[in-house]
Amino acid sequence: MQDMMQIYTLADPLFFEEPTRWSGGVGFIGDAGLAVSREAVPEGWVRKERGVWVSLRPAGQATAEQGWKVHLSATLDNADRLCSAAWDYCVGRGIPFKHLRDRNMLLVFNAKYSPRGSSGKLVTIYPRDEEELRAVLTDLSAELEGEPGPYILSDLRWGAGPLFVRYGGFIEMTCVDEHGETVFAIRHPDGTLLPDRRRPVFDPPKWVELPEFLRPHLDSRRDGAGAELPYLVRRALHFSNAGGVYLATRRTDGREVVLKEARPHTAVDANHQDAITRMARESWALTALRGIPGIPELYDELDVAGHRFLVEEYMDGQPLNVWCGTAHPWVTRAEPTEEEIASYTRRAVRVADRIEALIGAVHERGVVFGDLHLGNVIVRPDESVALVDFELAFDATDADWRPGLSATGFGSRNKSGTDRDLHALAAVRLAMFLPYSKITALQPDKVHGFVRMMCDGFPVPQDWAGTILSHLAPGSSVSTASPAGTRRPDEDPVGLDEPVVDWGAVRASLAKGILGSATPEREDRLFPGDVHQFLSGGLGFAHGAAGVLWALDVTGHGRHPEHERWLIDAVGRTVPRRPGFYDGTAGLVYVLDHLGYRDEAAELLDRHPVPDRANISMFSGFAGIGAALAHLSGERGLAPGGRDHLAGERDRAPGGRDHLTAALAIADRLADAVRRGDPGTARGPGLPAPTRPVEPGLMRGWCGVALFLIRMFERTGDPGHLDHAALAVGLDLDRCVTTADGGLVAEEAGVRTMPYLDVGSAGIALVADEFLAHREDDRLRTSLPGLLRACRTRVALQSDLFRGTAGQVAVLSRLADGSADGSANGSADAPGNDTGENAHPGGSPGSPPDGSRSGPEGEALDRRLRDLCRHAVSFRGHLAFPGTNGFRLSMDLATGGAGVLLAMSQAAGTGTPFLPFFSSRGER
Repeated sequence: MQDMMQIYTLADPLFFEEPTRWSGGVGFIGDAGLAVSREAVPEGWVRKERGVWVSLRPAGQATAEQGWKVHLSATLDNADRLCSAAWDYCVGRGIPFKHLRDRNMLLVFNAKYSPRGSSGKLVTIYPRDEEELRAVLTDLSAELEGEPGPYILSDLRWGAGPLFVRYGGFIEMTCVDEHGETVFAIRHPDGTLLPDRRRPVFDPPKWVELPEFLRPHLDSRRDGAGAELPYLVRRALHFSNAGGVYLATRRTDGREVVLKEARPHTAVDANHQDAITRMARESWALTALRGIPGIPELYDELDVAGHRFLVEEYMDGQPLNVWCGTAHPWVTRAEPTEEEIASYTRRAVRVADRIEALIGAVHERGVVFGDLHLGNVIVRPDESVALVDFELAFDATDADWRPGLSATGFGSRNKSGTDRDLHALAAVRLAMFLPYSKITALQPDKVHGFVRMMCDGFPVPQDWAGTILSHLAPGSSVSTASPAGTRRPDEDPVGLDEPVVDWGAVRASLAKGILGSATPEREDRLFPGDVHQFLSGGLGFAHGAAGVLWALDVTGHGRHPEHERWLIDAVGRTVPRRPGFYDGTAGLVYVLDHLGYRDEAAELLDRHPVPDRANISMFSGFAGIGAALAHLSGERGLAPGGRDHLAGERDRAPGGRDHLTAALAIADRLADAVRRGDPGTARGPGLPAPTRPVEPGLMRGWCGVALFLIRMFERTGDPGHLDHAALAVGLDLDRCVTTADGGLVAEEAGVRTMPYLDVGSAGIALVADEFLAHREDDRLRTSLPGLLRACRTRVALQSDLFRGTAGQVAVLSRLADGSADGSANGSADAPGNDTGENAHPGGSPGSPPDGSRSGPEGEALDRRLRDLCRHAVSFRGHLAFPGTNGFRLSMDLATGGAGVLLAMSQAAGTGTPFLPFFSSRGER
């Protein structure tokens, strides 16, 4: 969903939202309606609206599962004309079809960061057979000859017009792919469902024979693709719907260059300009700036197969965001020294000064860069700087021009000319010290607190505070060098900056903010969250209502019958697309059971039984499904002896024996996968091997499997489950590296280190701790301090539970006082455990009245909580937190407020587990 995030930021400035709710603002087309939308439904036809699409089909006509389908691509200018032509043709011949609801949706799905494989589609036509396919293509191409449209990369183009062909599904079917993820499917001739690939390349299934009349068009495509560039492409640096950016060498002399591609009619921005138009801006700017050190030299321009290319100097180095991530002491070290902080500050200030000088040289040539942010600054090996990506550059004398794209937190629509670059430069200075400061886009007055934090934490020059505030503070003319002068009396409604923070009040404010965001009148979602909720109807544990309601309940913030009724009704009207715990059916069943709706839970499980195929993971696969079934099977703490003792056991819950039997079968399958070290073993037969390894950690990796097996040991007493759990944790530890700071960090080789709960060290530490409560293991015991040290760095890009600061806070507060000593007193699901925060309103014995901890441990935890709350913004007078990438607020468990609430409650020392299937720590 990462490449679709831009689509969901248009309709609401605070929350991710369905693009169909876009109703105004920059780029919005006021008269975007299509003429066909005003047509009456033809007699004998059925019209249905589903999201961005409007479908029409003859009543009573059966729809084939799959086949060759025709796509029409269009520009904003000809969309109405082409859609009317398709309507007239299909209605006149009884051929089912669908079209986008209006031109705004065409704009949305042809944006720069829309999925590039399918971008540009306006109409889809479903021919009944190959004869009708040929007729559609022949007839419509004659009518639409010469009409422009974006190239649909997943399809085969028919001639030179806007018609494209692809073999794929006509109706919605799903299956599990080689990575165990649920995806759209087509049916193999033997009846097996296989993934319906929608990659940016024409690649029909191997068993499908290409119709002979399509072959000349395939040959033409291959001939065009075979046109030899005078450059040899080495690797791709970046992809977007606009085209690729490639590192290449010139064939004549071996010079290393960058090739920038622009595809016609694609990546349309808020000014309704396409990639080709913006590339012309880049060519103009690089020509105007020729000779300035740090500006790439423009070597060449060429056209290949209708695509435009610029050939530019390769600026060797690291993007500034990567440079900061590898040098910033709050990111790389748990306890940086004053000298390490001072050294980084000197380097960062020097780099910022060089950026300022380079921007000044650009302005002297009459050019505004227009797109200054951390990703477009290259820090070279000698720490000189360069600017790249000039597609938004413009003439400094054009006072009315606003670029049609901007990076969140660095752009300003109300500034013009060179002031835009100065605004962005101030944002860059701040982000070099506080990488998450772009969330000022959600609450501009947070810049005051961020500047204070920067000045308190780093010895930046005295004039930095005033300089940054003069550009970024809303309506501010502050020029003082004193950070104290930046305080705003209304920016801290719960006293987060006070010497003693009432953390109970903070949690209460956060819970009220979550509840204040609820929209029970809507059917598509109850609480706003991550963009993933739009795939699930807003139901699931990670990104939907189920996880939020569970979090509110277990943290002591109440049951909410109206919202629970919404969830029950939604489960009744929605078919969960995925079987997993955090993303699908298993998590919904767990929450319904937790809330006391056991009949509804049982009915949902009957409708969606355990799948034959899934990945190994806790998030979406067999580990999470198995853990939910084990929980549903009844009480824990059986007598030792394992399966042989199950025969005489009384069922402790309706369906408990069946659930336990299913959980044991899953445990066997996962144990086999662990022994082999092969995640593909668990997925079932008939799928190719995974093309990428599992991501180490709790949610995606082997540690999720280990957690399930630990719970199965508790459920059955079978020590074999512990044997395999230890092996599983070891598989994730094999993917960890030791940092210079002594942290043990999960690594994506050559890309990044990951100290998080979802993927990374924090999740591995949690499961190692759970294991050590039952059995000693030298490797796990000695690894735990390093895993925890990796969680102690002060800065993460995000605040959330799964991939941010909240998860680290939760793990550190749970494990900081030596909990891996065998003292865990059973599972969170054990009878008699009060899983609400009200169980111990004052926290653990000896804690301050608000539930936080005292002493050095308490001081460290207090600091981490304050760091976490730097991300908080005000929402209707209460606290809320940004979600993925800080683009919008989120209330869900994985990325937003519900997860932060769970972390804060864990930090309160109540002993309440902050995620399902973890043991309760009791009073400490």
